[in-house]
Amino acid sequence: MSEVVVDRSKALWHWVADHRIVLSSTVFGLLIIEDIIEPQIPRDADSFADPVGLLGGLLVLAGIALRSWAAGHLDKGRTLTVTGPYAVSRNPLYVGSMLAATGFCVVLWDIENLFGALLIGLAVYLPKAAREEKKLRRLFGDAWDGYAQRVGRLVTLPWRVDPADLFGARWRATTWMRNHEYRFACAALSGLAILEVLHHALT
Repeated sequence: MSEVVVDRSKALWHWVADHRIVLSSTVFGLLIIEDIIEPQIPRDADSFADPVGLLGGLLVLAGIALRSWAAGHLDKGRTLTVTGPYAVSRNPLYVGSMLAATGFCVVLWDIENLFGALLIGLAVYLPKAAREEKKLRRLFGDAWDGYAQRVGRLVTLPWRVDPADLFGARWRATTWMRNHEYRFACAALSGLAILEVLHHALT
């Protein structure tokens, strides 16, 4: 009986991880709809007169930039990517997603949204990252073990970062396109634009 429960739990976590984008988008969509119905007026994300809103907008842009930087280096399934942001984090795409999510929470200025982002990060992205790392260990063996020893799952202390890895490889637009990172960038920028329109419409 216990083995069945464990197997079902694993299957559930795998399903959540595989559908992380749809799930996270749905949760944030519902939170935004709730804020619009209340209505919760978003902060002004492009004005120095509203430093909180501006901080939120910058966090969203930072998340987009980090993900785009990572996607331009990531050669999925072919080589072990250790350059660019992968010299600082084993999961820069997920870190970028959390930065952007936090930025949206700041712009929306609702504590429920912040808790929602934290919940999504813990429940969806961390299990997915652990699952992917097991696969990379199987694929790349000792090379992965050495990489994982010097680079943290989320962030690495600056003095442990190898400058040759950080700046030693060229970012490629073709790789960025092949990884479909434009989808995230367009969605995040569109969301930020919608919140900015709402801010001006409601104030």
